Parts: sequence; structure tokens; C-alpha cells
Amino acid sequence: MPDAIKQLTNLSRLDLSHNQLTTLPDAIKQLTNLSRLDLSHNQLTTLPDAIKQLSKLKKLDLCGNQLNIPEEILGSSWDNLGEPDKILSYYFSLQSEKKQPLNEAKVLLVGQGTVGKTSLVKRLIEKKFDPNESKTEGINIQNWQLKVNNQDIRLNIWDFGGQEIMHATHQFFLTKRSLYLLVINAREDEQQNRLEYWLKIIQSFGSDSPIILVGNKTDEHPLDLDQRGLRQKYTNIKEIVPISCKTGEGLQQLLSVIETG
Repeated sequence: MPDAIKQLTNLSRLDLSHNQLTTLPDAIKQLTNLSRLDLSHNQLTTLPDAIKQLSKLKKLDLCGNQLNIPEEILGSSWDNLGEPDKILSYYFSLQSEKKQPLNEAKVLLVGQGTVGKTSLVKRLIEKKFDPNESKTEGINIQNWQLKVNNQDIRLNIWDFGGQEIMHATHQFFLTKRSLYLLVINAREDEQQNRLEYWLKIIQSFGSDSPIILVGNKTDEHPLDLDQRGLRQKYTNIKEIVPISCKTGEGLQQLLSVIETG
């Protein structure tokens, strides 16, 4: 693709599908009015940082390339595409992991739907609670800056919608060398929370990654688990922390555990 493309600054739609493209020029960032970009069925193996500057993108099709972005993120067709910001967040988060510095880590929040994963993220990062928090659709990725021992630490928080992770796609998301926050509903028993299911999934794909088991909604019911049995069976459980996103109870303890994780 020629650099001269940067002159098309008023372009709003660009279809470059089926062109055997292997790279995108940094000049793509000049197309600031682009709302639809079709790069499907090329030979792209990388994306330039410049593509993140296309702030008006409403549709981005990267299907049929070699970018290791699963269909659940990309979407399956032009009429059913993922959101551009989520697609790019996923891709660039993967790239940062490959060159992850010592002061950066990946934190994955997993568990059933409606247990309060998104509320927990908002409590930890923004110190806020919304009783009408909507359910996460797909995956939300946020950055969280912490100061630990006078060092700035960046945590890449992956918040998974409980219904979105299917058996066939676990391998794309659940990675080794990560910190897992398995969030459960304290009002429900282990079977309703599918606790064993999630612990086995993490064990399979996360290997010996540490797990913090977070029991939310303790303001409505105390957390009742066979903690000793769970720790014996799943030795990578680092801590079991009862919390309430609603009242803030237990969040300071959870933060301390995360900081030492």
C-alpha cells in the first residue's frame, strides 16, 4: 500500500479486502475520518500502532488474516463484527505480553455471569459501585496502574463475560504466567457457582498460575466454602477473600493480596 494514501484524509470508507497485503503503512493514521475499514482476507501478520489513532472507526474487518485474533473478538462477518476498540485492545494486549516488562502483569477475571466481575473491576480501579451495572458482553480489557514498593506496576485486567467463554475458545484467552481472580457469588453454593469447573479450566490452561478466589456479595450472605479441601486439591489457590462490591468490605484485603501476587 503506497504512503500516498495519507492524502485521502476525507475518506470515510476503505475496502482493501483480498489484496494480499502483508503490512499496513504508518500513514494509515492520517485517514482520521475513516469509519469503516475492511482488511479481510489478506496476509497481515502484524498491525502498526498507528491504526489505534483511527478514533472514528465503527467497523473493522480483519477476518482471514494471520493475526491470532479469535472469531469471538473479530466477529464472523461484515454484518456481525466485533467493536474496533475491543479488537485492537485484544491484539495490542497480546503484543505487549510478548515483550512484557517486569513491572507489568496480566490479571484475568473469570466466573459465572452476574457474580460481579465488572463491579469488582470498577471498585478496584475507579473506587465506584453501580447497583445497575450491565453484564459484560464479550471481553473488556482495562489497564490498572498500581504503586507497589515505590514502583509503578501496570496490570492488564481482562474481564470476561461469564457466558462468552466457551470450551472451544478457552485456549485463546486463558494463559500461563497470569494472575487469576475467580469471582463467585457468596449467596450460591459451589455447584451453582460451577466452582470446580472454573478451577479445572484455570488449571488446564493457566498451568500453575496463582488463583485468588473472590467471594462477592457477602453483605447478603457469608461465604461458605470447604476452604481446606479446595486448597488441598488446587494448590495454586493463593488466597480466598470474601468481599462486597456494594459495601466495599474486604476490598483492601483483596488489594493487598493482588499487590503481593
